[in-house]
Amino acid sequence: MSVKILLSTVSDESRRYRDLLRSDLTRRNVEVKVQEDFKDLGGETLDKLDVYIAHCDAVVHLVGDMTGAYPGERGPSALLAKYRDLPAKLPPLRAALKEGAGVSYTQWEAWFALYHRELLLIARAAETAERGPQYAPTDASSTAQAAHLAALKAVERYPGCTFTSPDSLAKYVLGGAILDLLVQAYAEEVGRQRTAAERFILEMAKKVAADPNLDFEGKKQAVRNAIDLYEREISGSPTQTNIDTIVDQALARSHSLVDAGKSGLAQAALRRAAEKMRRDEEERRNRYVAGITVLYNCERDIALATYNGEGAATAIISLAEAIHGANSELVARALNSEAETLTNMAATAAAMSISSQ
Repeated sequence: MSVKILLSTVSDESRRYRDLLRSDLTRRNVEVKVQEDFKDLGGETLDKLDVYIAHCDAVVHLVGDMTGAYPGERGPSALLAKYRDLPAKLPPLRAALKEGAGVSYTQWEAWFALYHRELLLIARAAETAERGPQYAPTDASSTAQAAHLAALKAVERYPGCTFTSPDSLAKYVLGGAILDLLVQAYAEEVGRQRTAAERFILEMAKKVAADPNLDFEGKKQAVRNAIDLYEREISGSPTQTNIDTIVDQALARSHSLVDAGKSGLAQAALRRAAEKMRRDEEERRNRYVAGITVLYNCERDIALATYNGEGAATAIISLAEAIHGANSELVARALNSEAETLTNMAATAAAMSISSQ
């Protein structure tokens, strides 16, 4: 599963917030788009936004005092012909179109998310929030944005936060349903087309992501519980039972061959059994490493998303020790590799932040 997210913003007002969020959210299996990505593709931008949102996982909608650009008459007319039930499903939008108030591209993005039943996160810029250099609201744009929020309120959709800085916005976006999407994506990636052990991890991680009653500490503890259960119930006793069975059967077979005067075959039988045990152990070990990695990485990501450096470090160290045990050299090598990866990510994010200013 790959996660697709649209950042819905007016660039002249909130470009810095948008670019930092894009940097924070973009990962190997997370695609983040903004409105400008669709303007140079040819055809009607509004239609391309609609198509993308229909197949994405979430829209993060930042509302300030500027509306952004408006589409021409052809775009909305084509959409109403395409979705004849749209006015009935979204009465506030129908009222706005009927009154001729106009709906900007950015405002349409929120309505597309609602129409296609995609996750919609709304964040309102505080009066004290820093704006971009092209910030130029008017009385008309401020009134239009207030009417837009009122229309969303009419369908029971409200801003989840009023942000004052990039940090406060990031904590809201990365700390809620978006984080749940990332948890589920990691779990599905590891669990796909694998054995029952990984399917167990998938189901556990899904429950962590979907539980609305868990705060961040609760999610971290749930992941930790899954790790403990996985180590105890899946990577532990069942394997030992299998090994005992293989050994007993191989010894019994070799004894019978020796008694029959077939010592060469007895040795071959023992060798085949030993090779099977080795292959089984390697497969079990690979499953264990894959499972424990996704769980500890999930714990690390939850900690990073909440700016909990100590929690992230604990998860990283625990993963290295779970994989390499008492081999201090391999543990140190794993920690150095993770540190280098995080340093490169931080440097990339800083460079993008500077270039956006």
